[in-house]
Amino acid sequence: MNLLGITRHVKDQNWFAVVIELFIVVIGVFLGMQVSDWSEQRQKAKMATGYLVRIEAEIGEEMSRWEQVREYYDKTRRHGIAALDAYAMPVDSLGVEFLVDLFQASQRINVLSNRATYDELVATGRIGNVASDSVRKQLINYYRRVDSLDMLLADRFTYRRTVRLYMDHTIQSQILEKCGDIYIEAYKSYYVRLPEECEISVEPELLRAEISKLYENSEVKQELRFHVTILRGMLTGLANTDKISVTTLEKIRSAENPG
Repeated sequence: MNLLGITRHVKDQNWFAVVIELFIVVIGVFLGMQVSDWSEQRQKAKMATGYLVRIEAEIGEEMSRWEQVREYYDKTRRHGIAALDAYAMPVDSLGVEFLVDLFQASQRINVLSNRATYDELVATGRIGNVASDSVRKQLINYYRRVDSLDMLLADRFTYRRTVRLYMDHTIQSQILEKCGDIYIEAYKSYYVRLPEECEISVEPELLRAEISKLYENSEVKQELRFHVTILRGMLTGLANTDKISVTTLEKIRSAENPG
């Protein structure tokens, strides 16, 4: 501010010059504030883009992981259906596959989604930096869907306890040892799969006794029937989450590349 110039003009009573000086000062302050605001908004937009890039990468990784989870539970459900079908067959026609199917249907994995970046975005209040209202709403809907999926996948499986309560422990140990979870590395992480085939050796006398015991156990059969339904719901939840993941990625990419 040119205080000396304004003071001199006031002393000279040159009011026109005073007005011009003040106008220049006001314009300068206004432009300075606009530049500062523009710089701040630009910084916020850059920060929001950084978060969206991280979320985009995390969702992509989650989709790959959920595909592995889907394959896992699809396999356990197929074992369950095979065991249910076996109950409709004569007990004397059943073999060791019946026991394997009963046990493998009870297998589960621990799954928890990665939402670290989104939680940071919300906790710091920076979600407001995401300029697109539709992207913000999409992120909220997506993580609500993820929360629901986490709850669904956290089911503790009553059937798991039931079948393992009644099945002979030596048979269970064999299945776990020879046909348990296989850990593989993919997509920069580790995933769990069940083997396609499972071969165990059981003494004929024990085999017939176990098949007969579990075949006649109505509690195991009823729990299995309900369990297969639960697995179907889990697979549906995974499929629905995959759909909203695709939509969310499209929204994020449109925000990153508005042109």
